[in-house]
Amino acid sequence: MSQKNRNYKASFILDNRGKEDSVEKLIEGVKKEIAAVQGVDILFVGPFDLSHGLGLTGQLAHPDVRAAITKIFETGRKHGKWLGVLAPDPSFAEWSLGLGVRFLTYRSDVRFLKAAAAANAAEVAALRKRVT
Repeated sequence: MSQKNRNYKASFILDNRGKEDSVEKLIEGVKKEIAAVQGVDILFVGPFDLSHGLGLTGQLAHPDVRAAITKIFETGRKHGKWLGVLAPDPSFAEWSLGLGVRFLTYRSDVRFLKAAAAANAAEVAALRKRVT
């Protein structure tokens, strides 16, 4: 493998249960159809979509959501994959890192845009106060 190719990673995003009717079937699918595939380097979990697929929308601390993510990560580790996740807050990030996550996306693009918009609005409000 060339040095150039070692600098790239291929990921597979797991963000819903799909047609599977149980977490166990989802995990079996991950084991057989995704984690064992050569060339897939990272198993990345989208926890919000996964929680929605489990009927637990946004409940990232729910035991069933945590169990599903944990099982996906265990499967990934067994197959030598990097683990990735979107962490919306420090608590979830810490929990994920404790499970061996190496590819952490912290917070979301919407949150960054919202923070930037709020900062811009505060700047404009401060300008208005100085001018009026």
